Amino acid sequence: MTKAEFIERYAEKYKVTQKSTREVLDNVLEFLTEVFAEGESVSFSNFGTLGVIRKKERGGTNPQTLEKIVIPATNAITFKTGKGLKKIINE
Repeated sequence: MTKAEFIERYAEKYKVTQKSTREVLDNVLEFLTEVFAEGESVSFSNFGTLGVIRKKERGGTNPQTLEKIVIPATNAITFKTGKGLKKIINE
């Protein structure tokens, strides 16, 4: 589902405008981005926890040249499913 499809379905289900839905969603995503940039995590009860982890530098191989390379350390977003969501998706 794309962002546009999400906005359309949400607005239709909850009888709100697509414009207000888009504004709220954009604000939430902007705020989450700021929180993750600070290295914090966000936990939603019964849904899950979103957080930032640091991936260590590691070795790799260029598949075209088979040359050994160093893959630099990076940050990544993780998601740990909450019990409530896990129960719903496994019914």
